[in-house]
Amino acid sequence: MTITSSLRDVRLAIRSLAHAPGFTLAAVLTLALGIGATTAIFSLVDQVTLRKLETPEADRLVLLRWQGSWCCSNTGDAAWSYPWYEDLRDRNEVFEELIGRYSMPASFGFAGESDRVQLELVTGNYFRTLGLLPQTGRLIGVDDDVTPDGHPVAVLSHETWRDRFNFDPEVVGKQVRINDRTFDVIGVAPEGWRGMGFGEPADLFVPVAMKKALSPGWMGGYDLEARRSRWMQVFGKLKPGETLATAQAAMAPLFASLIEYDLTTPDMTTDAYARDQFRKARLLLQPGAQGVSRTRDMARVPLWTLMGMVGLLLLIGCANVANLMIARATARRREIAVRLALGAGRGQIVRQLMTESLILAALGGALALVIAAWTTGFIVQILPSDGVAEQITSQPDYRILAFAAAVSLFTALLFGLLPAVQSFNFGVVAALKDQAGAIAGGHATLRKALVSAQVFLSLVLLIGAGLFWTTLRNLRDSDPGFETAGNLVFAIEPQTSGYDNEGSRQLLRTLQQRLGSLPGVRGASYSLVRLLSGNEWDHNVDVQGYEEQPGENVNTHFNAISPAFSPPRHALAQKAASSATPTPRARPL
Repeated sequence: MTITSSLRDVRLAIRSLAHAPGFTLAAVLTLALGIGATTAIFSLVDQVTLRKLETPEADRLVLLRWQGSWCCSNTGDAAWSYPWYEDLRDRNEVFEELIGRYSMPASFGFAGESDRVQLELVTGNYFRTLGLLPQTGRLIGVDDDVTPDGHPVAVLSHETWRDRFNFDPEVVGKQVRINDRTFDVIGVAPEGWRGMGFGEPADLFVPVAMKKALSPGWMGGYDLEARRSRWMQVFGKLKPGETLATAQAAMAPLFASLIEYDLTTPDMTTDAYARDQFRKARLLLQPGAQGVSRTRDMARVPLWTLMGMVGLLLLIGCANVANLMIARATARRREIAVRLALGAGRGQIVRQLMTESLILAALGGALALVIAAWTTGFIVQILPSDGVAEQITSQPDYRILAFAAAVSLFTALLFGLLPAVQSFNFGVVAALKDQAGAIAGGHATLRKALVSAQVFLSLVLLIGAGLFWTTLRNLRDSDPGFETAGNLVFAIEPQTSGYDNEGSRQLLRTLQQRLGSLPGVRGASYSLVRLLSGNEWDHNVDVQGYEEQPGENVNTHFNAISPAFSPPRHALAQKAASSATPTPRARPL
């Protein structure tokens, strides 16, 4: 097959499709909807669950996790105390570097304006290990992370430099306020780098040594010196030649020795059962090329489920177009018979029909990109205004374009090949005599099979959609125990703006009083853990006169609330409460 013959096939295919505008429009729209929906969901799957950190040698990064029991406080199994980080960093033999990071909200002030931003505390070797270069100025180095509270320097993200400083070339050396503390801007991070936590895009980067100055109050319990408080995530960069399995084996003895050391420290529990469980803890190494993200872990299964559902939709569309192609091939049987009688080879006929399929798929794929971009943009708009929406774009990049092209090619083969082969599965003489009954049998059987497949896949898709809708409806109608309509919730952190404990309490009381006196406001209150936030504060409970059994779970969720904290209860709950005999009891939050 030469280029000339290929161009001739394309011209004939375009002319043939132009002579059947109704068929062409129906096929292109069907494919565009199927490919567009699949591409839109894949765009979300790719950006949320598949993409790696934009850093050289991301595949050498490893995330360290704690497996098992822990004594005292922690913020999750991917968290470590700073002393533990130092021991692992200085005594391991399998990592080139070990870096630490911690994401937290902060107040950011410059030129008389103040805003709330996401800040990433990083160890001094963070940027060096990741192989990142500054957009301008310099990045945080080891010398910036030596003396606690001694190096108030900050690196801006490229987006912060753009949005708040309008790409000011003289930004290096300017002073900004972070949590009521003055910091010197020393540089700008490379474009696109927003930290290692998807869903928590960093606006600023500050040395870990400045943590105590930036997180006073109750968060100050997670200090650099506190060995029993795990809060920062730790990543390692494997040495050349090391694998995840060899590193896992090599780190096990070091981890066990640190466990035994901790058991000798004064702040370790004396409870024999707790000590035994602590000794059974293990270090787990996982691929760290994607960073760390609670959002990604939660969204992975739902997104891939949606991907499967739109995949079924694409198969239904392909079956529909295949049916249209077979019907059209049946109508063109005399044309095909004439071409065969004049000496055209069957391979030429198949090639011509496949060219038509490829053109239909290409047109459908081009229109699908528009549909996918619109659909992704719509989904991003309805997402909560948080870091997740900020890190998802509706603009297709080379990954999405490649996926759309691959899906278009796949659909062309899927709906075009079998009809093309079936199109000349008849007798030439019978076709020339227009004996329809002699040639329709095979096509009818295939079309019936395709219709049955469409019905089956449609039922599966409808059942899945119905279950999804039922779940969403149940979530919407579930009673949280209080009336949600008319409630406004917001968060403040007075201590990040210079308030001490007493000043924070006074500010909260003043806000409660003023908000409660506004017209139309029935009441105002405050709490440490925000309603329906997904966060929790827990601690063991000791009951006077009761001795807990070994392994008994006495961990309870808490919330610190104002005296007026009592959300209006749902009407059904109020009715049930009014009809019941009042009994003094504690109500869990």
